[in-house]
Amino acid sequence: MRPLTYWYDIIIVEKDTMSNLNRYQPNADTSQQLLADITSTSKVARWRLWVWCVAACAMAFDVILDLFKIELAAIAQNSRYGSLPWYVVIAKEYQEGYNLVWQNNQYEYITTDVASQIISLAASDETTTHVILKVAQLVSGVATPLSVIQTAAFEAYITKKKPAGINVHIISDLPDELRLYVTVNYNPLMLTSTGESLLTPGTFPVEDAIESYNQNLPFNGTLELMSVVDKIQLASGVDTAYVTNAEARYGSNPFVSFPEQYTANAGHLIIDSLNPLNTTITYVANV
Repeated sequence: MRPLTYWYDIIIVEKDTMSNLNRYQPNADTSQQLLADITSTSKVARWRLWVWCVAACAMAFDVILDLFKIELAAIAQNSRYGSLPWYVVIAKEYQEGYNLVWQNNQYEYITTDVASQIISLAASDETTTHVILKVAQLVSGVATPLSVIQTAAFEAYITKKKPAGINVHIISDLPDELRLYVTVNYNPLMLTSTGESLLTPGTFPVEDAIESYNQNLPFNGTLELMSVVDKIQLASGVDTAYVTNAEARYGSNPFVSFPEQYTANAGHLIIDSLNPLNTTITYVANV
């Protein structure tokens, strides 16, 4: 919002371009001068007061326009009904145990209970036939699938919230499992042949680097093998590294190799517990 003094000065500048108004002195008046004159014992020209009143009206109209812009922005923000980002928003708004009511031309909750909003992670995608909605909750900071009962309730919620005629496939499952076979050329002055740090025994910088990369992937983010290698090569004691093979699987499906990148079907990944990193990383001393 532009202040009243701004509009007063704008009007005065325009007035000074009109020679027929020169008799209305002083010329080159300013809002600051008017404010000073009002507090003095001198009389203030009526035309200056009228300009001040008009400037106040201009400022009020300016405020109305600003409020109108804010209202339009809010309408635009809420007009994404049925879009992929919209599905993510409504997934996180789900309140376990609460009923939906029809009001304001949509199904919504009467009250908001943040404690019952159990879905912290959500991602949406689409195929030619349906929308895919992946969700998970956080338990002690760890992405965790909904239970069978929770999933059924959430599906009922989505059925009411989604646009009619749209098929939504909801995925809330255990994380995909990942196997990474990596060869690391290491500095024997800093690491042992098993990758343990000589400076801080009990620490395995390469394993920590891989776990850190995986844990910091956004929900439904894509694992990039080149990025994994970059992360490993920043680890203490590592000279070079490369991935010789990478495999992943969803649920009980067989492991499948992937050449460059992988997006988890469940939205999140863990290292295969039967093939932990200490068994899939080969260390070669660089001497």
